[in-house]
Amino acid sequence: MGFTEEEIVRARKEALRKKNSSIYDKYLYIGNERLEFTMQEIIPPFVQMMFPKTFLDLPPEFAKKMYPSELRPAVIKTNPALTVNFAFTFFEAKLPMNEVADCARYYLASMKKMYPGNTYLNNGEHFMDKEETQILGWYSFSNPTLMEPIYNIHAYTSVEGRMLYCIFHTSKERFEVWKPHVFEAFNSIQSGRGKRV
Repeated sequence: MGFTEEEIVRARKEALRKKNSSIYDKYLYIGNERLEFTMQEIIPPFVQMMFPKTFLDLPPEFAKKMYPSELRPAVIKTNPALTVNFAFTFFEAKLPMNEVADCARYYLASMKKMYPGNTYLNNGEHFMDKEETQILGWYSFSNPTLMEPIYNIHAYTSVEGRMLYCIFHTSKERFEVWKPHVFEAFNSIQSGRGKRV
């Protein structure tokens, strides 16, 4: 029994998906997008992480629309289609690693009070490294918009003893395929100056 060219292409693509399933692989497919992740400075020189090579800084005019408040994140990165977004703020505020989980729970409780119309999905905390010295506290939710709900992950950790606030958001469809890789990327966060995170 012969296969059509389309079936062969589909089978090859599926095999590559299974083989390349981590951001540490040479490349991987997330949805239909082929991406290469490399270690990059996100907030030079303090914060670096594994991040897609093709993502760019969001143009300021789009940043103002996406985050109307003047308190918008300091760094906003997006894919070329502007459909998948990461944002980061590195605060001066001190945050010891042993307070990261409590910090995430506090901000989740605040979000629930301020934005009761959101749908809150999951939350938790986990070690980012095998040595169990770095902690990521996080929660996920969707918020309604005029077009479609936006799905979000907000995460917190400590870098050089200071609070790093991380945001990921996209559509529901993309959220499901991106989610495991978002956590893999967040777990790769480290000091860009070689200091202990």
